[in-house]
Formats: sequence, C-alpha cells, structure tokens
Amino acid sequence: MDPVGAEPLTGFRAERWMCLVLMSLRVLLAYTKEEVVLSRLADLMLPLRVPHALAPEALYDPLDIDSLGDNMEKAVARYLIQVVNVYGKHLCKILLQSPPAGTDTVFPFQQMSSLLLYLTHMFQSGSFCRVATAAMQAVHAESSIGTEVCGIEEINQHFLSLAYSYPTLSVQWCNILALLNYGEQGFWSRVLWPSIGSSVGTAGMARRNLNTPSYSCNFELVSQAGLILLCDYLCENIYDAEPMTWLIVNHVSEIIRLSSEPPVSDFISVIHRNPAASGLFVQAVLTRCRKQKALTT
Repeated sequence: MDPVGAEPLTGFRAERWMCLVLMSLRVLLAYTKEEVVLSRLADLMLPLRVPHALAPEALYDPLDIDSLGDNMEKAVARYLIQVVNVYGKHLCKILLQSPPAGTDTVFPFQQMSSLLLYLTHMFQSGSFCRVATAAMQAVHAESSIGTEVCGIEEINQHFLSLAYSYPTLSVQWCNILALLNYGEQGFWSRVLWPSIGSSVGTAGMARRNLNTPSYSCNFELVSQAGLILLCDYLCENIYDAEPMTWLIVNHVSEIIRLSSEPPVSDFISVIHRNPAASGLFVQAVLTRCRKQKALTT
C-alpha cells in the first residue's frame, strides 16, 4: 500500500530513496572512517545530488563535486543538509494532503527521525569531524551573509510546520542546530514561542487553543526542549550576547522553572559569572515578580 502523499508506483518513491540514504549512512558510520569515505568519494568522482523528483526547481545543483573541487567534506555536508531539506518538504506535503493516520503514513516521519539521529551521531561523536566542521561553516555562512547557501531557513520552516504533529522531529533538528552552534535569534524565538506581551514578534508555530491536549503535549514539548538546547548552546558561546540578553529578558520565568535541567543550571551559573548578565538576570526576575504582584493585587 502506498503511503499517503507518496508518488504512484509508476513514479518516484521518496521513501525508497530515503531507505537507500539511511542504509548507506548506517554502513558508513558503522564500518568506515571519515578519511576513507572522503578519499573514496574523491577517487570515484560521484556527484552528490538529491533526486530531481524531490527538487525539480534546482536547475543547477551546487552540490556537484566538480563545483567544490577537492573539498569533499564540504560536498558531503551540504548534500546531507539538502537531503534533510527536500525530505522535510516532502513530509510537509504529506501533512497537507492528509492528517497522520496509520503506519503507512508514519513511516516517512520515522525515516526522518533516523536520518536526524545519524546526523546527530556524526556531528557529536567526532567520528566525522571534518564533515561536521564543514556543515557548521555552511550554516554560519548563510546566517552571516543573509543569502541561501544550503537552505537552513527553509529547513527551519519545515520543522516548525511539523512541530504540531511530530514535535520530536522538531526537537531533533533543534539539537542538530545547537551542535552546529546555530544561534540565529529569529529561529529560536519561534521555537520558544514567546508569551503574550513579549517584545518579540509572532511565533513561527500556528497559535492553537492553549487548553487543548495537542498544545500541552506538542508545542510545550518543543518550547521547553528548545529552551534547554538554547541554554546548552549559550553555555558554549558565552560571548554571543544578543541571544543571551534576549533569552534572559523574555524567558526568565521558563529559565527558573527548568533550572533543574543540567543545561539550564549550567546557563544560570554562566550568567552569574558575568557581572552584566547577572545584573540583567536579577532585574528580569524583579520585573517578573512586580508584574505578578500587580496581577494579584
């Protein structure tokens, strides 16, 4: 039986292609070292392209090895990011065509979860440190120059759209961004879903009835996990003052509520080692207490 939203049997099957990607990654991660993989790809001169059926708008594929010369780690990193991009777009189409129901529909989302787990292992374990460094550089290049290099903004939007139905996928992607030292405030503000009255603009996730179980189980999961991951990022990037200031001013209540989580606890310790940040934190707590007192009187 075809998954909902998939192509007919006579057409391209995105799920079959993703099975091939996952199988290849699993073999490479389990049995091969990074140096061997990169050198072998360079020898074979294999073009790293996503299927045209998933990305028909790409008339010229910048991930072709010929365009990147000998920088194989950059080619692999950008290819993996584009795989996440096109398959995330595919998942969003499935959700738009039909609500999730049955194992056939869930399978593509399980594939994405497996892909994100493999990428997390690659970036966190150090087994593919050159690819991880190249991915980090690609992400930072897109953030700094403001033009699309590898489609990070588009991927972010895909996972924000998936948050309502598949929050764990959104959390997995946020974890990968934290590993890549991605501190773009606009994205994290949409993940944390600023409370009413916040100075930050509207959130990226659709506003639902706050009293529904779907909100409490899905949006709150993404929001709290996102705050924990952002705290973890800021502990490693203590001089990134803008997101730190924004987080303290707009989410001090959430920081206090989740202070038992190790990354949040470490973040509070980092704050108090910085006199300016510590003063800002105390002022934010005082302001919050005054607001609560005003509401009760």
